[in-house]
Amino acid sequence: MARLSALVEATAEATGWSSNNVSLYARYAREAGYIKQAARGMAAAEMGASDGAALLGAMMASHYAKDTKHTLDDLQETVRTFNGWDNAYFDSIKDFEMIMRPVPMLIMSDNLERVVTLPKCLDFLAAQHSILGLLTGLIERAADGSLARFISKGRGTYGTVGLNLVVQRSPLAANLELIAGSWSRGKNSIGQVVGKIDYHFPRADIWRGDLISLHKVSHYTILRMGKALA
Repeated sequence: MARLSALVEATAEATGWSSNNVSLYARYAREAGYIKQAARGMAAAEMGASDGAALLGAMMASHYAKDTKHTLDDLQETVRTFNGWDNAYFDSIKDFEMIMRPVPMLIMSDNLERVVTLPKCLDFLAAQHSILGLLTGLIERAADGSLARFISKGRGTYGTVGLNLVVQRSPLAANLELIAGSWSRGKNSIGQVVGKIDYHFPRADIWRGDLISLHKVSHYTILRMGKALA
């Protein structure tokens, strides 16, 4: 298990932010009660996946570090859109289950119930959860090695498999994209989107203007944070 300083350094390295900037978000998240705190030195709190989720969520969804508490409160209220994985993407790749070790998930699409499948390491997505729950689950799977094994297993079948997480700041929303046939350019996975899960904030205003602010990370950041916590 890692201390907060190690988590900050790993997150800064993965995202390209300065350690000082990441530390500022971490401090606000800790003061808000979303990151564990204890004495300094040898008695410092050991970080877990939920702490990493709070840090990354604050960085991606806050306009300013001082907004961290409000942002994390809102992220905790977000819900997965009921239709789950967009089944239309899966229809185009019939043999995708070769790399998925599927777990059934009931969804609704066009008022019809259908069952699609999830990668075994992403089976937590079948239950209702918030964006913070999504981040916690992904970082947990990164820390135990199952996310890296899933991504590695896709190589040779589709070139590679990857994940992108996109967070929209205003109005608050997010989506998790499963990418196949992808390659890396910097820290983002590029390729065909073969699955997508959307998240929304129930109390979000329908219209706040035409300028939309988005932040995106790939599995690279998730894996790096998980490695720091392993």
